[in-house]
Amino acid sequence: MSLASLVPVRLADGQVLYEAGQAVDRVYFPESAVISIIQVMREGTAAEIGMVGREGFCGLNVVLRRGIATARHVCQVPGTASMMPADMLRRAVESDRELRTALLDYAGGYCAMLAQLIACNRLHRVEQRCARWLLMTVDRIGEMQFPMTQERLSMMLGAQRPTVTAVMTTLRDAGCLENSRGQVRITSRKCLESYACECYGLCKAYFNF
Repeated sequence: MSLASLVPVRLADGQVLYEAGQAVDRVYFPESAVISIIQVMREGTAAEIGMVGREGFCGLNVVLRRGIATARHVCQVPGTASMMPADMLRRAVESDRELRTALLDYAGGYCAMLAQLIACNRLHRVEQRCARWLLMTVDRIGEMQFPMTQERLSMMLGAQRPTVTAVMTTLRDAGCLENSRGQVRITSRKCLESYACECYGLCKAYFNF
């Protein structure tokens, strides 16, 4: 894949890259941005089912199937990325065996992560899932502070806002983090890891952070 085909872009907070059912005409390789994969139900409720950061790319269906997005992709943490037309990636995958192998390896890790998150969302407490989500996010941005409102976090976790408020208060009082004015700052990674479920370590192992 030629680097000349990659265009640097900056993804804004809340920017929607694809909607479910939309043809994927371009792919994104996040650098400092984090993208949430969100499933939206008919009645309007929504929950995060996966995330993509510097370990991967958005537009996986271009490689695996007919190039139709199956969920909403929205920028959760604003930052930089590289973008290229989907048809260029298809051609590159067909002609470059090493690239094809790398993308399929990522697809395997991504699918394994999704399977783990399904179990996590079903079996683990909101407190554990919140700590796991925060850790997965800082892994992808390489920083301990990022923008996040409790309203948005409640949607990411599929939990009621009062529940998320109580969880964040617990984590703050324990010395894991500080949160104010739409920002979260992790003050003790070790503390946060003590609250996270086993799914964090398992998901982390699928990628090189």
